[in-house]
Order: sequence, then C-alpha cells, then structure tokens
Amino acid sequence: MLPAEQRLLLINETLRAIPAIPTTANTFFRKELLRLQDAARLESGQVTREQLQAENSPRSEEDFVYARAHFRPCVRIRPRV
Repeated sequence: MLPAEQRLLLINETLRAIPAIPTTANTFFRKELLRLQDAARLESGQVTREQLQAENSPRSEEDFVYARAHFRPCVRIRPRV
C-alpha cells in the first residue's frame, strides 16, 4: 500500500482524468475517489476530522446551535358522519 501522500497524488491525477460527461459510472467513480481522497488527507495529517466535516457538510455547527424546531399540529380532515 502506498503512503498517504503518494496515494493523494495518484487520486488527484485520476480525478483530473475522469471525463466531464455526467454518466452514472463516472459519478459513482468520482464519489469513491473523493472518499479515498478524504481518507488520504486525514491519514497524512493535512486536515483534521472537524475540518473534513466542515468541508463536506452544507451546514455549520453554528447553524445547529441557533436552529429551532417548529412543530405544528397536524390537522386531519375527518369525514362527516
């Protein structure tokens, strides 16, 4: 198995070589490479788990701190008998 830095270089090279045509195979292969890239970056110490989570999450922790759940009663229409 290659060291994390060499794997990262190989993964980045492969990502650049993937055709831009959006096929199902290309999409899933690209997603798999991105997962491997994240693992290699984490293993090589380039990022921390928190940084990786922040990069991959559309929401920040601050969003969750100030988020409020609003519950509304469910109104069901009952048939008249």
